Amino acid sequence: MSSPATGGMAIGGAGYAYNPDNQAMNRETMTSDQAENARQKSAAVMEALRSGESGAADKAMGQSAGTGGASLGTWARLKNKLGKREPTMAADGRGLDDDDSVLFDHQPATHRTMFQFRIPSLPTWHALGGGGIRVPKPEVHDVEERPEKRARTLKHLLKANHINHSIIYNDLRFHNHTPHILGSAYIFGAQSEQLTEVYEAEGKHLEPWKDSPGEISKHDWRDFLGKRQYQRAYLDFFEDQLVSHGYDWQALLREFLLEGKEPLINNLIAGLGHPLIHLGYAQELSSRTVAIESLVLATCFYNDWHVFLDDPKYTKPSASPSDSLFTIVERIRHDKVFDGLFDRQGSDNIDTLLSNEEAAAKALEYWNQWDLKKPSEQFAESQKVAVALVVAAQGTDHAERSNKYDFFAVHLLTTSHAVRILLSWLPSKYHIPLVRQWWLFVVLVYIAQMRPTVNIDRIKLVELEGRDWKFVIDRALKGRYRTDAHYVKALRCMHEASKTWGDANQYYLKAAVKMAEEFDGWGGFGPREVPEEVHHGDGRLARRYSGQGGALGE
Repeated sequence: MSSPATGGMAIGGAGYAYNPDNQAMNRETMTSDQAENARQKSAAVMEALRSGESGAADKAMGQSAGTGGASLGTWARLKNKLGKREPTMAADGRGLDDDDSVLFDHQPATHRTMFQFRIPSLPTWHALGGGGIRVPKPEVHDVEERPEKRARTLKHLLKANHINHSIIYNDLRFHNHTPHILGSAYIFGAQSEQLTEVYEAEGKHLEPWKDSPGEISKHDWRDFLGKRQYQRAYLDFFEDQLVSHGYDWQALLREFLLEGKEPLINNLIAGLGHPLIHLGYAQELSSRTVAIESLVLATCFYNDWHVFLDDPKYTKPSASPSDSLFTIVERIRHDKVFDGLFDRQGSDNIDTLLSNEEAAAKALEYWNQWDLKKPSEQFAESQKVAVALVVAAQGTDHAERSNKYDFFAVHLLTTSHAVRILLSWLPSKYHIPLVRQWWLFVVLVYIAQMRPTVNIDRIKLVELEGRDWKFVIDRALKGRYRTDAHYVKALRCMHEASKTWGDANQYYLKAAVKMAEEFDGWGGFGPREVPEEVHHGDGRLARRYSGQGGALGE
């Protein structure tokens, strides 16, 4: 979740900044002079982006942040770890590119190419295994390499967010969605000025980094799983590990996501699925910056749900299997075991559900009912289910929120899209477990949100009246909710699904047009969340979770 919280947006806010005139990178709070220096240099980046001077933005970003793979606060430790040696040269004289250069970022740009590592080209994760769920390979938007202004702007903004804003904020409860909305807007075709506007709107509610209680090392990194107060320490740890992997961020992900007795890959739905969503954007944008953040989210939100995948005793043959998720959702809706568990919707209901022995057992029974006989076809259907749970279930049981969409249900759609992206990279043996992990998330959230009726006619009967994807994209980039991260992400997920599977019956288009046109904020919150929104926001429930602004020209 995202939320307006204390602390400021700051591409130039006081935080962690690299001073090119001093080879020390301090983890400690900067002095007022250093903070002012950082603000001035970072402001130069924004000014360059607004003016369209991409080269100037490159130079300013290099001076302001460095942004390399190594931790922004670990210069001294990095030198010791590398034995104060010079980086190894590649055979062709290349090595670190401008953005990778940490050890030599103080050098003039004209000399940086001398001190660079070459990042090896490795096969995709999918190539490491065979079979699994077959999906069309998604388009990768390599923003690190593309020279056009839009891509360079996105690269700078992702790194600015990485440097200046913590990944978890508001009492360590909410998630930084900046990469999600920036990536979605970029893929939708947003120009540099629109990306900058989105960044500034989202950043108003974020917070600067805070020091963790201690550091994390290779020998004890699992000891701090689930401890969100260690988010900065995990960031430093993974950035240091990136150096030891030769800046090969895919190798870094393989080690920390896939290896070990209880790999992190089996707990990506924790934290309302944000580790999974973040990882999807890392692959889709080919961004090591976002990849490292996804590891931080996966470690900090790690919880007991991993046992459902790690312990085989929870996976049992069902007495009533079905190959259709629509069928199982309908069964859950009518099951009286869940009646009276909650008095209203909200994410806290998941804990209540899992603490009730009978209800938890029943939920797991439904989880096991999905019989994946034809996994590729059934995954395709699962994406239709994800859309239906957002659009076709909207407003059916709560007339007072007829134009409010369920905030927690939308995460079922955005995580589904992330799964679709990751299936093209992961070794095949992880495909079915990942899809089943997503289905477990659906079961938990659907029950927690009090099992709304799913009326598919709410999508099928939409009259397009000439409206097409151009209409949807225009609403996403120029409409009133253009800076609402979840709104923009949801529309793009539907667009991507239509491209993946085809849309002969215009199912995805109708759903997207419906949401684009009638959306008026988010609902589905629990009693503890609503008062906070009224107190912190402008009286609108959605304001707390992401920025929103007036339509262009208003």
